[in-house]
Amino acid sequence: MITSSISSNSELALSDWLLNYQEKIVEQGPLCSLGVAEINATLADIDYYIFLLKELHLNNAYKQLMIVGYSKGKVVHPSSPEFPNMPPVPAPGIKNRLLDQIVRIKASDQYTEAMGYELGIISTAGIALINSVNHFVGVGNQVRKDITSYDYGGAWIDSHLNGADWAFFGE
Repeated sequence: MITSSISSNSELALSDWLLNYQEKIVEQGPLCSLGVAEINATLADIDYYIFLLKELHLNNAYKQLMIVGYSKGKVVHPSSPEFPNMPPVPAPGIKNRLLDQIVRIKASDQYTEAMGYELGIISTAGIALINSVNHFVGVGNQVRKDITSYDYGGAWIDSHLNGADWAFFGE
């Protein structure tokens, strides 16, 4: 079972997750209605994503463009002579396509928790406990609660108002 995820901050852990997903999606993808063309495109995306993580060390604006689909900074495209083993270049936004695919896999009628663990798309980490809560701050007719939860800059809060179902307490 892979414990890293696509959201991992460690490039080594992310590479491991990508390799596992690449191996398992060939078997699990068709069970969740992914076609051959989509699976092949995913395999190519992952090959290039791994190339970006392992080979392309300096070109951060280009990496950002290819991974998330946009970039802040001057994008310099790598050249084939500089990287002779460079896989074919896919469209920008590799991570977004992978995340969209994961959402569709999880929404499939054929999806199981065991499949999720095998693909590495079920988080094994628990929800981080809140380790510091500042006081309530009144702002007009609204209330703001400042929360620090270890490394996270925010918190997900559900509300249960007037006996209604629990729901995300958003703006």
